[in-house]
Amino acid sequence: NIYPNRGMMDLAEVKAMLDQMAKLKMNYLQFFWFEHEPWIDFTYQGEASCWATGDHVARTGVRADIDVWQDSSGDAWRVFSRWRGGIGCTHVGAFKSSVAEEAEQDLFSEQALWLALLDCLLTSYELLVEKGYSHEAVALERYASGEAADIFRAMTRQGLFEQMKYHTLTSQYGALCRRKGAAGSGLRQRMKTAPEKILDGSFAREWAVEAGAGYPNQQAAPVRAEAHSKKEADMSVRRLLRSPTMHREV
Repeated sequence: NIYPNRGMMDLAEVKAMLDQMAKLKMNYLQFFWFEHEPWIDFTYQGEASCWATGDHVARTGVRADIDVWQDSSGDAWRVFSRWRGGIGCTHVGAFKSSVAEEAEQDLFSEQALWLALLDCLLTSYELLVEKGYSHEAVALERYASGEAADIFRAMTRQGLFEQMKYHTLTSQYGALCRRKGAAGSGLRQRMKTAPEKILDGSFAREWAVEAGAGYPNQQAAPVRAEAHSKKEADMSVRRLLRSPTMHREV
């Protein structure tokens, strides 16, 4: 990897490094966040799965969005198409996007979507436990049974609303007829402001301050999560179901 913040390299230096890589039989070079050197073909692929490595190993293909951002050779699309075909993108399909679109979508998911889902799961867990339901039953019903994963998997294959036909009538009624306002008026506003903060640089400045301070909030968050009673509920459910702890690297 070549990082500008760790030292820039000119064309001659890159060629010399490639010669050394060839002698060592290395076959992979990745550029990140470089300036717009005119001699580089810059292509982009966003693998739409945190388990993409497993998909590569299983040879099932990887769903991805792709783009050629800079084509100095005039041949970038052809070379890139061969490359993405070799790693399996053409097995299931890929569509044209852009580096900016993928980055902004990723940040939106991380700063708005997944935190809202996590908040819903934790709030429902806390309220139901307060009502007297067992920790294990609540965890099992929310996600530990795998039902939620099956629903999301059906969404990828049939679509968000189309997969509803596999649900019971009471489930469909709850999801479709009582959806409006279910998450409260604040959800839409939070999701509206999230991309604004991404595009105007607010999040970048916030993250820079966090990094400059040594990531205090980032380091404190896992400690708080470990202290939550949900942690013990998860462990208890895995023991009862004899489920292996997940070790796959995200």
